[in-house]
Amino acid sequence: MKCFKLLMAVLVFCLFIGSAMAGEFSADVVRKGMGETMQGKLYVKGMKFREEMSAKGQDSIMVIDMLAKKNLMIMPAQKMYMEMEYDPTMIQDKKDPQELEKEMEVKHLGTETVNGYVCDKIQYTMKDQSTTVSWHSKKLGYSVRNITKTKEGEMTMEITNIKEGGVADSMFEAPAGYTKMQMPNMGGKGSKTQ
Repeated sequence: MKCFKLLMAVLVFCLFIGSAMAGEFSADVVRKGMGETMQGKLYVKGMKFREEMSAKGQDSIMVIDMLAKKNLMIMPAQKMYMEMEYDPTMIQDKKDPQELEKEMEVKHLGTETVNGYVCDKIQYTMKDQSTTVSWHSKKLGYSVRNITKTKEGEMTMEITNIKEGGVADSMFEAPAGYTKMQMPNMGGKGSKTQ
């Protein structure tokens, strides 16, 4: 759970630092950290993101729709999904992304080409001295590579095999025939449904 929460925090941070208006593309994605390697597919269309990951024989799908302010956690093996309100503060110590930006030092390190895309290389240093170096493609509106170093260890993310365009809106919806689960209240006061 700690690893998942940390990886989700990094995902939300990556969306925040590079999502003023992302493009439309699909790509292979590899995330490594906390002794785990997760591989999958990433689909991006504007402010909608879908990441299909596989680790230790388990498949999961996370959909984030920043405009509609909702997340979907899709569990293919169970043919179920959970819908949650998109709230980046849930993962980031109750801090709004704009607040978070004020608490970091941003250092521009020039440009580099990564996987065929010219990227701005930017280092973000937090007050706790954790850092993320991001190779952000303006063309994609998304980071092609991130390396995050925290007290817990190092995490990396890289997208390859990038194909621009052709992402269907249905990629950001719950699949037909899947059962909607109740989402337990994160505050521990019962459950809520959407």
